[in-house]
Amino acid sequence: MVADSSTAGNTGSATLQFAHYTKVGRQVTVSAQLTNIVTTGMTTTNVFYVRGFPFTSSTTNYSVGSVKTDNVVFEGSRTQIISILGPNDSWMSFQVLGDGITEANVDVSALHPTTSDIAFTITYNV
Repeated sequence: MVADSSTAGNTGSATLQFAHYTKVGRQVTVSAQLTNIVTTGMTTTNVFYVRGFPFTSSTTNYSVGSVKTDNVVFEGSRTQIISILGPNDSWMSFQVLGDGITEANVDVSALHPTTSDIAFTITYNV
């Protein structure tokens, strides 16, 4: 589920092209492709999240995953995007990065209201 909060708050919608996970021991890999993300009802200044992961991460987890986007605005001179899943979470967010510039969260405002697409893969420990 796409949302503007990690636990509660407003939710949007997206067409789910695929979503699957594999769990081997304590390691979980999640891959999904969300297309035509609808941000109606979400607060544009809030961070954009994907919630509803199949397992909560361990208390020591910090994972970074790969991302492919279409129609997502990278602010400033940032040119890269990653997914982040922290400790004790069942959700993830995205950050944009660039050379010589600090990372920034991807806010709802970075998404075009109905035409943004995001595909990701992330592996984390439970």
